[in-house]
Amino acid sequence: MGNVFCYVMRLVQLLTAKSAEIIAVSASAIRVTFQFIVTRWLGVMKLHIKRITITLVCGAGVVLLSSCAAIFTGTKQDVAFLSPQGGGSVLVDEQKHTLPATLKISKKVDTAVFSHPKYGSKSLSWQRDFQWGFFWLDFLFTPGYGVSGFVVDGVTGAWMKHPSIINYNFKNGSTNARIKQGPKN
Repeated sequence: MGNVFCYVMRLVQLLTAKSAEIIAVSASAIRVTFQFIVTRWLGVMKLHIKRITITLVCGAGVVLLSSCAAIFTGTKQDVAFLSPQGGGSVLVDEQKHTLPATLKISKKVDTAVFSHPKYGSKSLSWQRDFQWGFFWLDFLFTPGYGVSGFVVDGVTGAWMKHPSIINYNFKNGSTNARIKQGPKN
């Protein structure tokens, strides 16, 4: 009976050792397979991420570099608002400023309201200059014969140029800026 017990114990030891070995080999195989799958997946994802990134950068570059006036002159411009009479203010783009004031205003804005406690308020719309050079640069150097440049520069008003100084005299209502003419009757 002692020999049978020794044989059974030996068999249990062998099975335990073999089971541990089989488990270790299985775990190693699972680990290698998992590493392969993850590495392969990440490799594919890296390739897709690179393609997506390159596409986005190129697309953004085309849009950002497709508007000559917006790139070279920006969409805002410094304009000095002055008046020989003290105590006045100017309302530009819904913001009130005490005169004299130098403001960075959008190139789409072409109207301001000058106010003075003694002389009252006057709305003034001035003419902006169209910068033809940037129109032709957009046409010649942006994709689609300038279509993307026309859209960006046209929407932002970047083609336009304000007078650098707008001086308004409250006493006689005169200004140095070229005034927009209303509709003719």
